[in-house]
Formats: sequence, structure tokens, C-alpha cells
Amino acid sequence: MLKLKEICNVENVKNESDFYVRVKILFSNYYVQNKPIHYWSTMGPQQTLLEIGLGQLSGDVYEITIVSMPKDYIHRCLNISRNSIEKIGLPSLSIDIESSNDKNLPSYSDEYATRETNDFEIYVDKISVSVVLLQSEVILKVINGPIVFGFDKNNFLCFIKMNEMRLNEEGFLEAVK
Repeated sequence: MLKLKEICNVENVKNESDFYVRVKILFSNYYVQNKPIHYWSTMGPQQTLLEIGLGQLSGDVYEITIVSMPKDYIHRCLNISRNSIEKIGLPSLSIDIESSNDKNLPSYSDEYATRETNDFEIYVDKISVSVVLLQSEVILKVINGPIVFGFDKNNFLCFIKMNEMRLNEEGFLEAVK
């Protein structure tokens, strides 16, 4: 699982989603600086694959990609706790493979990539797309422009919500106008 290390400066958000990669969000901190990246990924139900690129040394979030997703995602708004603390910035994350949801599921890790298997869900409504990694109570929201990261009391990443974005008729992420 991914765990919050610190909150860094706000970074610009760039949507590079297309017909082949349905959801791909880049943050300007790395695609400009060209630093080494460690990819954390998780396989979900129905061959869903989520990948998050992190700075190999810093843990700064570089990209969020949903490589594959089922056609029958959940069509409703994600209800997020309103009593949580909100902070502005971009999270820096560490990988805590020992805290994986299910110790019996396969996982893999090396210098460049970590893969876990989790039961995560994708929620889609008319103005947002959300990925729920953990069903824990969110006590901290880290907000970077339209992207919101939710963390629980143990600082584990529970959800990522992409506001002002939706899946279009072709099935990839676009800005809501």
C-alpha cells in the first residue's frame, strides 16, 4: 500500500488520457525534470490495472494511470467524509508492501516497480472519476488542483478523486467544460 510521507508544493496537472490509456494524469514535477521513476501498480477485479509513478528517491507523485478498467464501473458519486482535514499540495508517498490488504495475494517489488493485488473500485459520475483503494475513514485530504488524495488515520492512501473530469463516450478521461 502507499503511505503518506509528506506534502509537497502544488504541481500543474496535465491530462494525457486517450483512446488507448483511458486515464493518465501527469504532474509537472517529473515530466519536466526527467528523474528516475518507480511504478507502484495494483491489479483489481476484472483485470483492472492502476499504476502510480513515484519519484524513485523522493516518492513525489509523478503520474496516475488506469491502464485497463472494466466497462461496468460504478456509476455514482463517491461520498467523501466532510469532517476531514484539507491540505493543499501534492503528496510524497512511500511503499509499504508489508501492509498489503491480503498477505495471500501475490506481490512483487524491485528497484523500478512494485505490484500488489488489491480489491479497489472505480466510481464514475458526471463530473468526477474516483479510485477507492481502501474502505477506511478518510481523515486527511491532500488537494492538488482538481485531484484529491484521501488518507486514513495510518496515513495510507484510501482514494484518488479526479474532479472536473469524466469518462467521455469513447471511454477515456476528459475535462468537464
